[in-house]
Parts: sequence; C-alpha cells; structure tokens
Amino acid sequence: MGLVAAPTVALLAPSMMPALPLWFGLFISALSLVGEHRHVDWHAIRWTLPARAVGTVPGVMLVAAFTAQQLGVAVAVMVLVAVALS
Repeated sequence: MGLVAAPTVALLAPSMMPALPLWFGLFISALSLVGEHRHVDWHAIRWTLPARAVGTVPGVMLVAAFTAQQLGVAVAVMVLVAVALS
C-alpha cells in the first residue's frame, strides 16, 4: 500500500505527506485486526510493539525536520530501494 499511496500523495497533494499515507496504513491495519483477530500472534506483539514505539520517536523527529522537498526526495529514494529489493 505504501509503495503506491506515498508517491501518489506526494505528487498529487504534497501538503498531505506523510499524514495521509499513515492514516491509510492505520485504517488498513485496523480493518485487518477486526477481521482476523483470532489469528493474531499476541505473544509476538508483546515484544515487538515497544520496539516500534521507540523507533517512532526518531522517525517523527526526522519528518518534522525535513522540508517538503526533502520529504519528497526521501519518499522517492525509499520507493526505489523497495522496488530494487523486490
């Protein structure tokens, strides 16, 4: 979803970056949780969620420090890296 949503939002509505793709991700994750709650590995979430929370702080600081142009370049580079890795 991010490989499509982030570049599309960056091109069509750069002022909505990165909030709109993040909201999309939250919405899709919530729908998956509601639909597949019986199959969630709650034990794994207990030890991965704190690490994600710690990683969120530097991520928010970087996004807040970037200009719109720098954020666009960062999104483009990350999409290219993801495509190359796939």
